[in-house]
Amino acid sequence: MKQFLTTTAAAIVLGTTAMADGHSSVFSDMQFDPKMNINASEMIGMRVYASEASIENEMVIPAGGETEWDDIGEINEIVLTRAGDIQSVIVGVGGFLGIGEKDVAVNMSEIRFVGEEGEDDDFFLVVEATEVGIQDAPTYEYDQLTNTMDQDS
Repeated sequence: MKQFLTTTAAAIVLGTTAMADGHSSVFSDMQFDPKMNINASEMIGMRVYASEASIENEMVIPAGGETEWDDIGEINEIVLTRAGDIQSVIVGVGGFLGIGEKDVAVNMSEIRFVGEEGEDDDFFLVVEATEVGIQDAPTYEYDQLTNTMDQDS
């Protein structure tokens, strides 16, 4: 009986090690690179600017060049797909100090990361849009009671 319990205990120990190895593959050895990565929590609250001129991703502007752009609002939320991709960022536009503000969904693919000369670790978030286009953008609404998202025109 004693040998049976010892054998059973050894089999359980060896089995749990194999099981643990099989489940550790979900974790990655990611190294955060500030030149390539940004935490979503850092993006919430960032200002978003609009430019009518063509803007390229990762372009660098002269110091003070952002004065040519319109400050349209700040990021209030980030919407992910179930595949884990960023679908849209929700930007609060218009209003003053949050009063009269409306949320609009901006496709993540339309946001450009623009650097400023002499500021290697800082950047601006810029979209190509007109003031009229921003005002006419559909309101993004999220109904927390039914946990659904609606897009009103």
